[in-house]
Amino acid sequence: MKAKTISRFLRNLVRPGLLLLWAVGTVYSQQIPKGWKPFESSRSGYLVYYPPQWRPLFPNESNLEIVNFPPSSRVSGVVLPPGGALINVVGPPATRVATIEQWLAYDAGAGAQSQKTIILPRSNRESVKIVEVVQQPIEGEETVACYFDVSGRLLAGHAVYWKGDPNAAQYIGLLHKIIASAKRL
Repeated sequence: MKAKTISRFLRNLVRPGLLLLWAVGTVYSQQIPKGWKPFESSRSGYLVYYPPQWRPLFPNESNLEIVNFPPSSRVSGVVLPPGGALINVVGPPATRVATIEQWLAYDAGAGAQSQKTIILPRSNRESVKIVEVVQQPIEGEETVACYFDVSGRLLAGHAVYWKGDPNAAQYIGLLHKIIASAKRL
C-alpha cells in the first residue's frame, strides 16, 4: 500500500516539473524566423538576421543598415521619407571603448530621454542583456539605441523613425529580434 502512495506522489511531482521544463524551454526557444536573411559583418565581427521586407540602404556596407522603404525613395539630406524607418547594427566607435558603460558615456552627447536594461531571450536557453536608450528627438526623428555584448563583442543597434509614428513599438520589437539573432564571428 505504501509503494502505491509513494508512486502516486512521485508521478504527481514529476508531471508539473516536466510541464515547467517545457514552459521554460518554450520561453527561451527564440528561433530565427523562416525566410529572414543573414547579414555578416567581418569588420565588426558579427552575424545577424533581418526580415526580407526590409532592404539594405547601402548594399555592401560593413554594418547592417536596413530600411522599410525602397532606398531610391530616401529624402536627400534626411534619408527617412514620411512613414519610413531605419534599423542598424554597428560596432563600437573607433575610439577606445571597452565596455557598454564607456560607449554610453561616449554617446551621452546624443541626450538620453530614458534608459533601461532588458534581457532578451535567445535560442539554446541563452539570453542577451541590452541597455536600451531612448534619445532626445532630433529634427523630428526619434532614435532608440540598444547597446549589447555578444560573446565579448560590443555592438549597438538603432531604430530610427519619425516622432509620433504609430509603428514605433513594432520597429523597436524588430530591433530586439534582430539583436537576439546576433552571433559573434
